[in-house]
Amino acid sequence: LPNLLVAEQRPRSAAAYGVFRSVGISLCTLVPIALGGTVWTVAGSLVGLGVAQGIWVIASLRSLYGRAPRIAAATSLRSLVRFGLPLGLTDVVAVLNNSFDRLLVMLTFADVIFAEYQAGAWQIPIVTAVPYMVGTAMAPRLVELFREGRAREAIGLWRASIEKVALIVVPVALVFVVAAEEVVELLFTAEYAGAAPVLRWYSILTAGRVAAFGVVIVAAGRPAFVFQASLLSLAANVVLSLPLLWVFGFVGPAMGTTLAFIPIVAFYTWSIARASGLAIGEILPLAAYGRVVGLGLVGALVAFAFKLSIDGPAALMLIGEASILLGVFAGLGTLTGVIGRGEWGYLWSWVRLRFLARQPAEVAAAESG
Repeated sequence: LPNLLVAEQRPRSAAAYGVFRSVGISLCTLVPIALGGTVWTVAGSLVGLGVAQGIWVIASLRSLYGRAPRIAAATSLRSLVRFGLPLGLTDVVAVLNNSFDRLLVMLTFADVIFAEYQAGAWQIPIVTAVPYMVGTAMAPRLVELFREGRAREAIGLWRASIEKVALIVVPVALVFVVAAEEVVELLFTAEYAGAAPVLRWYSILTAGRVAAFGVVIVAAGRPAFVFQASLLSLAANVVLSLPLLWVFGFVGPAMGTTLAFIPIVAFYTWSIARASGLAIGEILPLAAYGRVVGLGLVGALVAFAFKLSIDGPAALMLIGEASILLGVFAGLGTLTGVIGRGEWGYLWSWVRLRFLARQPAEVAAAESG
């Protein structure tokens, strides 16, 4: 649905749907556990969310095409299936991959342990949706550039978006890495303290999710690569999580889920290089991302030192750790030039949610500026 809405010049609706889905999944997982619900309560909540998403899809289709005249399709059904089937299968594999670590814990440990794991096995709502919202809004421009044979320009635009998205995702994710214990205590009480290492690993994974790889691959007309990447992701998750469960126990599957992201990034990079005709080294802005991570780690070390030296209520500790980490990140970023005037304007537009009101052309201009 988001891609369709963007194609129909409704990027704000596409972004709203993405936020609804991201927040909905998190709430349907976390709230039942916080209230003492069972696994079946979580499952029922997710089913309800799925129904709500279906209603949203139907309402959107009616709004877009309710009065549209019937015309003969210019594209054959076979071509549509050939293009869409890999993407549909990707979603199926993604569901299995996203649930594998929880399934492994559920089959290995008692229900109480599974509930504790589930309390930490989530990524930060909204923040995880940022790269996909940006990628979805840029998709029409990327398709246009690839169609015109301007692959280098398309990749340049996409690289620029990664550099700016990292300024949002990385520092926020590192706050959760440092303050995992406080976050778990505030959301689920101190009885779920064992979930903190799981949340920490998931937050590390969030810090790496700064790019919408699938969007650029689909824009280049190679959706089969997305399906292959999803299969590799599931395989890597299985291969890593099983031995890590044996060695590290409870936290092993979370480690496996996070570490499995590394070979996926490598495969996506190779796929994009092949689809665009560029060298592998020209795909990801690793140097720029590394600078952002470096600044974030300095802030994280200072915040962690504060955490070790002072003992206080979870809420106050979380505020203090977040303020220190984000303050150090912002200060060093400004002093080193990593965060310039343009980057501050970009960050402020996200704080005010102005991004949701932009058209794809405006988004492309902002990302390249």
